[in-house]
Amino acid sequence: MKSRILIILAVCLLSISLASASVAFAKKMSQEAVTIPRPLNEIFSNHQFDDGFALNSAQTASSAQPSRQNIDVTRPVTNTPGQIPYTYSPLSDQYASSVAKEEIISYKQNPQMFPEQLPGLLLEGKEDLEDYLTERSTLPNGPSSTLETDETPRIYAGTTSQGEVTFYSQNVIPGNTIYITVTNETGNVVARGETAGGACDRCEPTTARLIIVPDVPIEPGYTMTVDFGSSFVGSVEYVYLSANADLELNKLVATAPPDSQLSSWGNHPDGGHLDLGPITVPTDGKYSFDYAASGWDMKPGDIYAIQYVEPADQDVVEYFLILPAPELEIGKWTPGAYARPGGVYTYGIYYRNNGNSPAEGVQIVDTLPLHTSWAGDTSGITPDTSSPDSAIWNLGTIPAGESKYFWVTLNVDDGTTPGPGVIGQNCVNITTSSPGDWDAGNDSFCTGPVDVGDDEVELSVDNWQNPNDPASGQEYNITLQVCNNRGAAAGPLVLTNSLPEGVSLIDWWTQNNWELLWTEDSRGDQLVLSAPGFPGNFCQQIVLRVQVNINIPVGTQLINTSTLLVDGDVDQQNNQRVNTDAYVGNARYDMTIDKWYNRGVLTPQGWIRYTVSFWNTGNTPVQAWITDTLPAGTSYRLMSSERDGGGHFEPLTITDDNLVWELGEVAVNDGLRFEYALEFDNIQPDDQVENCVMIGTPYEARTPADDSACVTNYVHSHGANLRIEKWHNWHGDGQLGYDVLFENIGDLPVDNVLITDTLPQLTNWDGWWSADFDPERITPKGLFGHELSWELSRLNPGETGWLHFNANLDDPEARMIEYINTVEIDYPEDDTNPSDNIFSDIALSKAEVERVEFWGLGDGHVRIWGRAIPDSALAVETDRGIYTADVDNEGFWDISDLGQVLPGENVTVTLDDGSGPVIINIPDPFIAHADSETNQVLGQIGVGANHRIQIFGNWANGFGEAWTDEFGNFSVDYPDILRGARGHFAYVNEVNNTEIVINRDFFSNDLVLAVNYAHDWVEGRYELGHTVWITLTESDGQSVKDSIQFNTSPLEGWGWESGFGTWTEDWGQDIQTGDWVYGKVDTGQTAEVQVGEITGFANAEEDIITGVVNANWFSEPLAGTCEIWEPDGPPSLEFTVDPDGGDYSCDFNSVDWDLLPGQDIGVRYFEPDADQVI
Repeated sequence: MKSRILIILAVCLLSISLASASVAFAKKMSQEAVTIPRPLNEIFSNHQFDDGFALNSAQTASSAQPSRQNIDVTRPVTNTPGQIPYTYSPLSDQYASSVAKEEIISYKQNPQMFPEQLPGLLLEGKEDLEDYLTERSTLPNGPSSTLETDETPRIYAGTTSQGEVTFYSQNVIPGNTIYITVTNETGNVVARGETAGGACDRCEPTTARLIIVPDVPIEPGYTMTVDFGSSFVGSVEYVYLSANADLELNKLVATAPPDSQLSSWGNHPDGGHLDLGPITVPTDGKYSFDYAASGWDMKPGDIYAIQYVEPADQDVVEYFLILPAPELEIGKWTPGAYARPGGVYTYGIYYRNNGNSPAEGVQIVDTLPLHTSWAGDTSGITPDTSSPDSAIWNLGTIPAGESKYFWVTLNVDDGTTPGPGVIGQNCVNITTSSPGDWDAGNDSFCTGPVDVGDDEVELSVDNWQNPNDPASGQEYNITLQVCNNRGAAAGPLVLTNSLPEGVSLIDWWTQNNWELLWTEDSRGDQLVLSAPGFPGNFCQQIVLRVQVNINIPVGTQLINTSTLLVDGDVDQQNNQRVNTDAYVGNARYDMTIDKWYNRGVLTPQGWIRYTVSFWNTGNTPVQAWITDTLPAGTSYRLMSSERDGGGHFEPLTITDDNLVWELGEVAVNDGLRFEYALEFDNIQPDDQVENCVMIGTPYEARTPADDSACVTNYVHSHGANLRIEKWHNWHGDGQLGYDVLFENIGDLPVDNVLITDTLPQLTNWDGWWSADFDPERITPKGLFGHELSWELSRLNPGETGWLHFNANLDDPEARMIEYINTVEIDYPEDDTNPSDNIFSDIALSKAEVERVEFWGLGDGHVRIWGRAIPDSALAVETDRGIYTADVDNEGFWDISDLGQVLPGENVTVTLDDGSGPVIINIPDPFIAHADSETNQVLGQIGVGANHRIQIFGNWANGFGEAWTDEFGNFSVDYPDILRGARGHFAYVNEVNNTEIVINRDFFSNDLVLAVNYAHDWVEGRYELGHTVWITLTESDGQSVKDSIQFNTSPLEGWGWESGFGTWTEDWGQDIQTGDWVYGKVDTGQTAEVQVGEITGFANAEEDIITGVVNANWFSEPLAGTCEIWEPDGPPSLEFTVDPDGGDYSCDFNSVDWDLLPGQDIGVRYFEPDADQVI
């Protein structure tokens, strides 16, 4: 079947050229994440078109799903912690980011990283696109269904004045996926979409429609090809057509093919419909529909359709003319919690132009409730607050599609009486001087009342740097976190962040765009933000994008300081955070990738859709690529790859075996999530389909365990196949949150689907639920007791949906309770795999023993501590004895000396009532060491592959992570590990819901000498079983004063670590400044120290130690410490000193320590090779 589609250039005579607007809009859509404007999404869905169908945007180019909306719009769906949040977009059937597009895709957009179209698309194994389409059309597409005729279903093909392509058809084959492809004259794809019968609002199983946003404007000679499945394929060719709307004469006038038959209809967005025609187009091609003759008044925002019936095969060509009009919407919300007398309260405001033309003269009026007065806002526009009862913003022009959030803060009168709902509703209204705003119902909004309660002010600030080893010249993130730790809103606030020296600010943003509580006061070395108010019981993260200067050397410590100022804060101790965890590091390249099943029709000749996400977790931008190894019997569906937020993301290379995406240069802390589909070309029932992706860079992988990801699915026979799964998450100790995924993975639709969830015993429903599904097709059937049920009017092939609800625990303190939740989806008798129609989830409450942590493994004196039931007692049994401990009223317990525990042994922890018990097997081996020559930490744990190990090195930038290989080996590379470096490593596991943490020290087995010339001793740590010789000489380095030999052994004063010390022997020598100390080990390692001079004075009144260091044979500054050698003494204070008579100072006020007479004080400096003089 070859018929014609008409290309329409529409011109509205209301001084607006819709033709040019349409072309420009289409080009914009090809470059950005697109949301179809409201007229197409909402107005079309509310009006019946010719042949009784209602056009809406139930589908987009990437989706075979119906429009789905989150019923509870106040509860946004967010992604995993640490990632950019996403909220569900019912229009595009995918997750759209709630932050700006450039923040999702790339903080600094690289056009080579995310190209809209990649030139030179490789279709190896397929000569050209037409061959591919021909091959695809001959494949059986699901089970054969009987049509009323044996002809290809009728095609209704259209375009809109906003640049979209529309598709509609009746009499399609139920269960078949329908593929729509638009190609240009050379066969390149410019638009692609997929849908299925019934996969749209109010559609029968034999009805399908779709809206597609093309990459480029559709031109004459382009072709739409529709594969209906079961060997039915039709195509339509575009030709030229124009249409004009004359609002003064109330006429549609334009050109069309001479002697053709046209019909038209019009819709008012606020109600009203008129059909005209058919008419015959004159031989000059000019036509006119006179709406005025029927008493119709054309208005901005109207929609007009022109329908052309192709004479040969009755295919219909449609054009939808959407007259420009704004449509403003406003909303307002309270963030919860409450206000306090004399304090403040905050409100959020949201506004948007849902129309398809700018709104001019926009004004927002906020009417203030009783007991309040104006305090401030974050709109960026100074409101008129001359009236005590209102605030007025004059916004000017709001472009089509633009939306914004801002916050308003009101003062609460001092004399306000506490109580529920004391502050009444707060109402806001939005207006425009532009005509055509058709929905007055969303131009105003009122919040509910606000409680007032007595409370205090207590806020805190924190910050962290990611990564904590940024490279010179590279960008990274600093995250600030502000928390209101009380229920009452507070303000005003001033947040000052002092950047690390050598680091400059690029930009900042809030983690969620609706949380814009702050305005920028100044920036430079300090970023100063202010907030007129901050909600109660609320934490917020602010992300700073910064850059390390190119000339900052490796190892430089990056100190970031955040300070929060708020009047009346009762706890000033947490209003400043000094973060010292980051150091400039060498370039580190590290990418991570993940992949999961998205949806599909898992039958022969079906399809599967995957989601892939990748992220740069290194500290340096890196060129990267992704390779997908296609399972046997599958092929890539062309133009199916789309990134979050919209836009094609096609692989550069497509072969029969692999797909390759060239990612270009991926910035630090940057990545993307995208979807794509595979076709089942030669897959049979019961086949296993395993698909793997791998991310690569030009560099060796630092953490290879997360550089690949695989997903496995199984294929079943043709027919209906419903599936349900469920997950739980804990909301504190007293509530379980549940997420239920339901889907039809078969190739036939199923009607009247019942989902029943049986809540666990000892729980009750909290009264809330929400769904990510078409709200017109889901109905709650029974929500009471321990059973919740919903009915779906239809679940189409390849369609998925989610249910969310909570269950409160009868006893939040109950331990080790299995909360078994069972969910079932009713299925037809011929369901091809009934076993996946029921799913049970088991949530285990807190264990009697919540946590067990070990320290000192293998050293002879292991410490063990953790958490358990408060005010109880427990016993710990090892291979050598039984030890007991009391648990305090906060649940903490501690045994300082458990004796020796070795790898391979068991440790059992049991409460005094016999509950528990927790049996812990210490992995064997469990060892690690640092190597100062190769700058690595290496080890082995007897746990097998893909276990996470954390390394805590006691040197600059010493934290690292590693994953074990199949033999349990792990290693981490560092820029520089000093001689004698020390640290510990940790392995975290879980046994019967008890968290197990095992720590063990490691060190670099170097001979490092510590020389105390005040007390005349020499010591050092070294592994057990070696001989060490120490020689003391005069300052000439030749005249020997004494020598001594040791065997390294466990030393009690060092927690039984192995080493040596002259204080264990009869040494008796007087070490003087200038003397030399030489050391040697039987391994051949040597060390030498010339003793410098340290003077010191302790000022007990001011709690300050000052002095001078003389070791002028060193040219560079030396690091040093001041130490209090007393039980429970403070941490050491660090200093840097000129070795040639430089002064040092240590102020112990900074650690809240009083210097007192008789205290033992030590001062030491460190030589560049780690030897020490004390």
